[in-house]
Amino acid sequence: MLTHLWLAFAAGCLTQSVAALSLEAPTMMRCDGSDFSTGVHPRYRFALPSGKDAYTLRWAVGVQSGSQSEEHLGVQQAGFRVKVSEMNGAVIWDSGVVRSTKPVYRLSRSTMGPAFNRLQGGATYKWEVSSGLDHAAAGRGQGSLSEIDGVVFSPSSSALFHLALTPADWDQTFWIGSNTTNLYRGSFATPSNAMNATLYVSGLGFSDVEVNGHQLSNPQPMVTLGPWTAYDFQVAYSTYDVTPFLAAAGGMNNVTVLLGNGWRILKHLDPANNVADYTKRVFRLILAEASTKAPLLASDAVNYNWTTAASHITADDIYNGTTFDTRVTLQWEQVKANIPHENGPQGVMIPWEGPGVHVGREIAAVGITQPQTGVFVIDFGTNVAGVVRMNNVAKFASMIPAGQNITLRHAEILQYAGMPGHPVPGMIYTANLGLAKATDTFIFGGDFKETTWYPRLTYHGFRYLEVSGWGASSAGIEAGFKVDLEDFTLLHHHTSTKQTMAVNFTNALLNSMQKAAVGAQRSNMQTLVTDCDQRAGRLGWIGDLGLSCPSIAQNFDAQQHFRHLLNIMVSEMSANGSLPDVAPHDHNGYRPADVTWSMAFQVTVYESWKMYNDTSVISEYFDAMLANQANVVAQAKASGICSIPTPYGDWCPPPEIPGNETTQQHPSGEFVSLVSFILTTNYVIEMADSIKNTTVATNLRQQLTTLKEQLQGCFYYSNGTYDSDVQGVYDLVGAVDTMTQNGLPQGNMIKERLAALLKKWGNKNYAGITGFRYLYDYLYSVGMADIAQDVMLQTAYPSVGYMVVNTAEPVTENLWEIEDAYATGPSRGSRNHHMWSSYSSYLVSKMAGLDWRNRVLRAPSLDMSPIRIHGSQASYESPHGIVSFSWEYMGGTQRFTLYPTIEDASALAMTCGSKSMASSLTGNTGTIQDILRVSMLSHGATIGFDLHEHATALAAACIGRQSCEWNLSSLGHVIVSSAVTEIEVEIQCSAPLSAILTTDVPVGVSLTLAAPANHSLAALTNSPVSRSHLPSGKSIFRLFK
Repeated sequence: MLTHLWLAFAAGCLTQSVAALSLEAPTMMRCDGSDFSTGVHPRYRFALPSGKDAYTLRWAVGVQSGSQSEEHLGVQQAGFRVKVSEMNGAVIWDSGVVRSTKPVYRLSRSTMGPAFNRLQGGATYKWEVSSGLDHAAAGRGQGSLSEIDGVVFSPSSSALFHLALTPADWDQTFWIGSNTTNLYRGSFATPSNAMNATLYVSGLGFSDVEVNGHQLSNPQPMVTLGPWTAYDFQVAYSTYDVTPFLAAAGGMNNVTVLLGNGWRILKHLDPANNVADYTKRVFRLILAEASTKAPLLASDAVNYNWTTAASHITADDIYNGTTFDTRVTLQWEQVKANIPHENGPQGVMIPWEGPGVHVGREIAAVGITQPQTGVFVIDFGTNVAGVVRMNNVAKFASMIPAGQNITLRHAEILQYAGMPGHPVPGMIYTANLGLAKATDTFIFGGDFKETTWYPRLTYHGFRYLEVSGWGASSAGIEAGFKVDLEDFTLLHHHTSTKQTMAVNFTNALLNSMQKAAVGAQRSNMQTLVTDCDQRAGRLGWIGDLGLSCPSIAQNFDAQQHFRHLLNIMVSEMSANGSLPDVAPHDHNGYRPADVTWSMAFQVTVYESWKMYNDTSVISEYFDAMLANQANVVAQAKASGICSIPTPYGDWCPPPEIPGNETTQQHPSGEFVSLVSFILTTNYVIEMADSIKNTTVATNLRQQLTTLKEQLQGCFYYSNGTYDSDVQGVYDLVGAVDTMTQNGLPQGNMIKERLAALLKKWGNKNYAGITGFRYLYDYLYSVGMADIAQDVMLQTAYPSVGYMVVNTAEPVTENLWEIEDAYATGPSRGSRNHHMWSSYSSYLVSKMAGLDWRNRVLRAPSLDMSPIRIHGSQASYESPHGIVSFSWEYMGGTQRFTLYPTIEDASALAMTCGSKSMASSLTGNTGTIQDILRVSMLSHGATIGFDLHEHATALAAACIGRQSCEWNLSSLGHVIVSSAVTEIEVEIQCSAPLSAILTTDVPVGVSLTLAAPANHSLAALTNSPVSRSHLPSGKSIFRLFK
């Protein structure tokens, strides 16, 4: 049980210590997540839909002071002033002084009155904001700072937002495209009155655009101008300010659109399927003069000048890769006709309201081998999504004859001895890619003037690159063919959703696990959230999204991305409220979806509300959520509540014997569906309460009571067990017990049974992805955080830790699809699947303690013994500034672990004191009193190597000292030969266990600090307990019992 310790700076001290304070000019300015200003990162430069009821402005407030940081404690914004102007300087709205501590303002009819109607589609607007302190708090000597109504204001800052076109603005445009040509060029002259110009463009499936030779995605190349949507319902477009690229008045301009098949390569667009929209590569475009909205160019081949050609990209496929032929000569011809409206995508045109897919970083190669003559394999050291750039085209052109090619094949892992099948060690492994060839080809012999080249209109998931000279037999390979490490660079691309959570533990395993979870999520953000990034069949499986959603929301600023995904799901919702398992639903999966999969819709709305404090998302999708709820009720009536159709259930539980699926521990599918529906209903009740829809909330509470009774009647047996009596069952029913009001009658039994099953299996997880999603949170909620920690730190199969520390194919920025992937062969063998990444939410919010979802900073427990995680540093980039929280144990009984396969194994450091705080703050933390344990383990099993001599020497060297280091150089041969994955030393300190906590809270952010009920806190800075929130600024506390 937790008690909240309310901490704030005493009001009497505040006036005195901030006597010379002022606020800095606001930063991090966003309007519904967007800032359309030139030079801002592309992730923020997107248009907003016109015609919305409101637009929310948010910003961060900083504090200026000439003295110590403690002077910032408790500073609050007293008020602000917002102005909104047209780009010609005409002021639309001036809010005047708004008294508020929150740096948030909504532009709406209720705040702006008739002025709100002046916000029109197709226009850019400037907004300015200045924040201020109360006169008494700011004190004297503020110089030129303005003061209005007792508020001393900071300098103002400005940002831009752009309202996109209305759907009606697209009525006079057409889709243009072809299944034979893929390059289009539109020409127009710059009129004398063209001051500014905006380009609105959607290219399906993948696409890119240039204006007068300027690639608009620079400096970060992108994959597509239009995301994958349900094209029959909605088609999204990108928005660019192209003013800097236009020719002078009277000069000619060329807009070039490159098209690729992208997601539209899928077979549903085959004309044989009687689909009207069967032209795969199409685009729609308006380039308008900004002030008048008059089109300068549009996708209309009759009224504007458009030509087309077959480009150097002679083949492109999202799964198979691209072929680039330098010998192609562009043969431009006039586009003679538009695609008839009835034969193009039928969806309404909407702005792509979120970040596009860009190259996020460049990754240098770390190793290269030559496993066969003429074949080179490059290792980039990490498994991510993207393509490679050939850095020296001329080098290879000098080696490879005209008409021949260099072939690039991509793979996640190498073949190694012991893997299923007939491996050829050192060669790339592609069996797990299914039908995807993941091959890019560059043909030499043409007049190619660029020094570098990278494939466009495709992407792969890979760590290894196989490079071969013209992919031919050895007879065609010349001795001079040579590949060097620096010849290729990996371009890692993904939806440019910003990572906002950073965490660093004193435990290398946990850091690697967090990196793997974040990486798997990032690589699968590809306009939607795919299940995997490498094989044929990578699709928008919504069940994977539903399980990962809480941790994605925590790790990334995903608010706008979630809106995009919710729109796709609503588009795919049938009239009866059913959803498919895959959205967009091009192929694969079922309709209606598995209940656990369709639950993703409600979970995504819920997380958008909780993480981003956005109740409007609930109102927007509330009716759709209720329709989906009603559909599940209808399914239950048709089949019986105990027999809801369940294609997947608790998907992929790890088998007891790796590679043998008959040893999996499965809950029944019907049980999983009923539990998921109960939890979904509970989410919707919470959301109904938040928007004060008492009628729906009351009805759903009655339904929830009935559902829980039916769960008992269907799946609780007379022998005192649930369903199949396996771990996943109790993970799930435990979630029902702790997450819903009044729980279940068998609450204590559920807790005891799960603890017993975990103990039986050595605190290893044998649940599938659905049970695993709730495992850690349930253990924490019933007071078994120590067991949750042991499961999290497990390195034996099956565990995420095993994926990290194994030496055959360790994860980096990826997670295996199935925990026994190494033993199963190609079936379901993705090595970059995010469906297990749900643990990241617990890792950050409960173990690191930065729980932004609940606006709580959680102090660590002093009840665990021995201490296995010694400290953590976490930070979260909130809309109003960076929240930081760190903690560090001192004294007590502590176990220090080194992981030789993932960190430097030369020395193991131990300490009873603080590594970051001066002794003047921490006081006496004691010295090492005893060495309690010294051990080596291989995947959780103790190695039978006699360490007595080393333990004795360690005790002699360390006892009586605050800190000590064990030099492991003499044990190097043992570590390697015995496949050591963990080296542990447990020490006893002379001082009792305590912890130091540090918080840093931005102005305008309300957080609480929670600690276990039997713990006490003492403020080491001037922060006595007095109010209901942590003070802004930096505070330091000591936790003790």
